[in-house]
Amino acid sequence: ADAGNVVRLPWVPDIAQTFSPNVSGGCDSGNSLRVLWKHSEITSATVNGQGVVTARSLGRGVVYALASNDLYYGHNTMELPVVVSYPTSVAKDQSFALEIPLHSEASLLLSYLTPEGKRFHNCSELQRAVTWTVTGVGAQGDPLLGLTTVAVPDDLQLKGVCAAAVVKALRGGSARVDASIPTSSGHHLVASWTLAAYLPLCVEPMDLVRELGKACAVDWEEEGADILLPLGQAYLVQLRGGPGQAVEAGATVTKSSADKVTVRSGEGKDVTNSDVRVIVDAKHRIYQLICMQMGNYTLLVEVTSTPASGGSQRVHTETRVRLSCDL
Repeated sequence: ADAGNVVRLPWVPDIAQTFSPNVSGGCDSGNSLRVLWKHSEITSATVNGQGVVTARSLGRGVVYALASNDLYYGHNTMELPVVVSYPTSVAKDQSFALEIPLHSEASLLLSYLTPEGKRFHNCSELQRAVTWTVTGVGAQGDPLLGLTTVAVPDDLQLKGVCAAAVVKALRGGSARVDASIPTSSGHHLVASWTLAAYLPLCVEPMDLVRELGKACAVDWEEEGADILLPLGQAYLVQLRGGPGQAVEAGATVTKSSADKVTVRSGEGKDVTNSDVRVIVDAKHRIYQLICMQMGNYTLLVEVTSTPASGGSQRVHTETRVRLSCDL
């Protein structure tokens, strides 16, 4: 550390956060560097012989690193101020409103800040003090989300991440996750996420459309799963699922999203309404295809959700369907 740096450690009841500074350089660096560690009489933080700093109470303290081989004892010394404080806010560098596909997982990362809005140098022990709760059940009272706490990877600890959990969408719908940690005088600091689970995007022939919650009628990635259409004949497909289309109590709850259906030639050129006409019934998400020219095409179906006022991210998914027009 350079002179003037301050180590910031969190204080939560019954949690002793530690931090191990790196030591390098100094006039003794050409030999095997041996360091003596000491701390000030103000014991807000202490240090042991291995250089592990431990938060002991709220307040400020100083840790000293001394090169033991220094010819002039005390000359080659570094003072490292330590400030121990309550976490007072949650970092806003992530989205707290998420949309994820059904049966998929998402990581929730929790970073706390000091009263000055700074990140702690290490806060990994706070994971033990965090209480995670999930609110929201399906129509039959079944949980919508599964939640598992996980260890924070070392690289994320260096970025100030204090706690982490993984959620899995078990059923379609909306749920809330709260992460609570005790702070001063019985108060709690709470971070909240809202999560919406959406059904996978399905592009289905009208005669094969299935009920909500069922698997897609056709897997268009399978060999031979193409639309073969004579010139001039109409073919109807309906869209189901995708981001912005949550499912609650067995009914579709349409949120803010946009469907886009285009036809691409083999060279990737947009030939919508020139080679293949597309008639749209946006309300029912039904698309009528009529071949105007012979050829092999790709039907590109895209669904994008619009960020809500709560700060949810824009989610995009797409499906490609092979389309052959012939006599």
